[in-house]
Amino acid sequence: MITEGEIWLVNSPFEENPNQFLPRPVIVLNVDLPQILSTKVTRHDPRATDRYDTPIQYWKKQISSIHQQQEYQRQFL
Repeated sequence: MITEGEIWLVNSPFEENPNQFLPRPVIVLNVDLPQILSTKVTRHDPRATDRYDTPIQYWKKQISSIHQQQEYQRQFL
C-alpha cells in the first residue's frame, strides 16, 4: 500500500525527451486511487523558470543523522 510521505523509486520521463526514462525517487504527496500525486527529488538547484521547484532544506543533516542511528543500532545486533 502506498502512503503519503513515502519515498518511491519510479521511472520518470525526461522533460527534454518524454520517450526516455530515468529511475528517480519521488515523494508521495497524495493518494486518491487510482491517482497518486508525487514530486520528483533531484540534486539540482531549483530552476528560476519553474515556480514549483522547491529546495529540500537540511537534507544533508538529516541523512547524516540517519546514518549515525544505523551505526548505533548495528553495535547492538
